[in-house]
Amino acid sequence: MWPTLKDWRSRPGAPRFVDREPIVEDTRPVPNTPQVPPERPWSLRARVTLVLGVAVVLPILGSAVYFTGRKQAAREFEARQRTAELAARSEKLSAANTQLEKLANSDALTGIANRRAVMEAIDLAMRSAARSHSPVSILAVAVDHFKAYNDAFGHPAGDECLKRVAQALEGMARRPLDRAGRTGGEEFVVVLHDAPSGAALRIGEKLRGAVESLGISHPGSPSGRVTVSVGVATIEPTADTVSSDVLDHAGGRGLVSGQAHGTQSRAGRREVSSSRSRG
Repeated sequence: MWPTLKDWRSRPGAPRFVDREPIVEDTRPVPNTPQVPPERPWSLRARVTLVLGVAVVLPILGSAVYFTGRKQAAREFEARQRTAELAARSEKLSAANTQLEKLANSDALTGIANRRAVMEAIDLAMRSAARSHSPVSILAVAVDHFKAYNDAFGHPAGDECLKRVAQALEGMARRPLDRAGRTGGEEFVVVLHDAPSGAALRIGEKLRGAVESLGISHPGSPSGRVTVSVGVATIEPTADTVSSDVLDHAGGRGLVSGQAHGTQSRAGRREVSSSRSRG
């Protein structure tokens, strides 16, 4: 009997067909093929070693993480503390600078603005008035017969008198750009921004009355009390107006005229004089 196709395909070493394509298996041994040993189960000793290793390592790792966190927290706390200290020092330094600036711009005796601060106030008022085309008035104030007061009561009493006069003057400079200051000795200045001549004269009269109402005894004064002479200079500044010239004008023409009228009495009151000019 002849062998069938089925017998021929099922014989030993016959090729197999998948989708009618023969697949020939290469049964030759592959040279230098590493032999993987079969996995062996862990011994009891290995298991104990693993457990002991984990039991030792985990606490060490936990401690390391804990202490690292503590150190990091300590560093952050120190950083916050240094920041707070720096902020406190900066605040103290700022307050000290503010105090120094205040001292630099304040009269040591009376506490009001000194000549430097007065010049800055005049310069600021002049620039603002030049832009807005508004007038600036300067009140030049001097305590009458102050030398006689010092001779009669001494310098400590004279200093106290100047302090009280300065307080009365400062009460007249109420607006932001207004400034009252002492320019030296018994002489004071009040800067009035956007104040025409008439308004400045009224303020000067109030100032004169406020000082006289203090009731400071002065035997060397005709009225028996400390009084002041007030000269008012009003100017409409331009961009070329110089602050020092304005102060000299107020302290010169205005105050000299004020002293001249101030030594006379009209209806029992001293007068306030005025001079007006254009920048």
